Amino acid sequence: MDLNTFVNQRWFLHKNNSIQKGNIVHQFDLSDEYAFCVFAFYLDSGKRVLYGYPMVKNRVDLDLMNYPEHHALFMNALFQKKIWSGGNATLKIHYYDQEAFEKPFENSIKQNLEQSNSSILFQGGRFLKWFRFLNAGEHPEVEMGVFLQLHHSKDTAKILAHISYDVNGEYYVVGVIESALPFEKIAWDYFGENPSEEKAYLLGTQLASLHQTLLAMEGEFKNRENNRLEVYWNAFQANLKQSESQLQGRSLEAAKRILSKWSLIEEYVKSLEQVSFLAPVSRIHGDLHLGQILYKKDQFYFIDFEGEPIIPLNERREKRSVLFDVACMIRSFRYAKAFFKRSSSAALELAFLKGYGVESSDELRFFLFQKTLYEASYELNSRPDWFYIPAEDLLNHVLTNQL
Repeated sequence: MDLNTFVNQRWFLHKNNSIQKGNIVHQFDLSDEYAFCVFAFYLDSGKRVLYGYPMVKNRVDLDLMNYPEHHALFMNALFQKKIWSGGNATLKIHYYDQEAFEKPFENSIKQNLEQSNSSILFQGGRFLKWFRFLNAGEHPEVEMGVFLQLHHSKDTAKILAHISYDVNGEYYVVGVIESALPFEKIAWDYFGENPSEEKAYLLGTQLASLHQTLLAMEGEFKNRENNRLEVYWNAFQANLKQSESQLQGRSLEAAKRILSKWSLIEEYVKSLEQVSFLAPVSRIHGDLHLGQILYKKDQFYFIDFEGEPIIPLNERREKRSVLFDVACMIRSFRYAKAFFKRSSSAALELAFLKGYGVESSDELRFFLFQKTLYEASYELNSRPDWFYIPAEDLLNHVLTNQL
């Protein structure tokens, strides 16, 4: 098996690890042509990670989700039965609205949303997500989707069914089918073309309303923020050291400026340990950005509630400060500013914060720095040409202590 078939995919989250080997641990034969496989990859750390892979039989090299002519045929094969067996494992469909599946799947469009899963829109209003990297346990996309449909349905999708992989007492959600949301543009494109302060304010009010609803959702709270900051800081140091020689242009200049101010940055990181966390804690989106929000006619829609895929499910299901989502949105406005070559995103950010009903605070600055640090490591590993975006903001944050 050519491991590059997987490693080169957008959805493969372990690109920065040395993969020792990979193999199929379970194969569910859905028809003469299609199968759903679970692959195990063994990392140099000794860890084993699982990935779900819908495929044409005997064509491991072909990612079926990239070929629309197979989408409906595969799903119709899968939905012939509620439970599929494969050795000591099962693949099971869990229905929330069985009437939504009375008609077969037809015509599809692969969605180019900024996601780590694979998304397919089918004719008739069904939206499919395959979660490629598999984590054992209850999945926040399903859990939060069901809760929000009951309590906050106006700007989130309805869960129609989910698909699970069960083996040796462990339960993995591998896919979910939701009602398709009406939209004209992804918010990233909308604000890129039309940086409207009025709409930024609206988005802030909608996020505040979403958080207000989520306050009633159950979840454990563990204050891991300083620990996360330490993990991100250590990762950033290691990644910068490893990647500096590969940087070019503006990213290289940003790296040199950071290194010249290193002792100052270290002092700033240490000072953040004293920040008090006072904002409400609740279940949150956890990976919010303009690519996870849709827009149509004075209405925004929030999607993709799985959280940050690389974080363990139990942590993604914990309560966390609502200001983390707010900080993520500020960071997304700043990425859009850089991508669309705008001079400033300050007016959009202020309008958004006003709509949400929050002002600058030490806690918000903490989460902005924490998120920016995470982004800097991510860009060093995945998109070094983009490293300058979080790197310049990181340094400015330290030098000015401003939002």
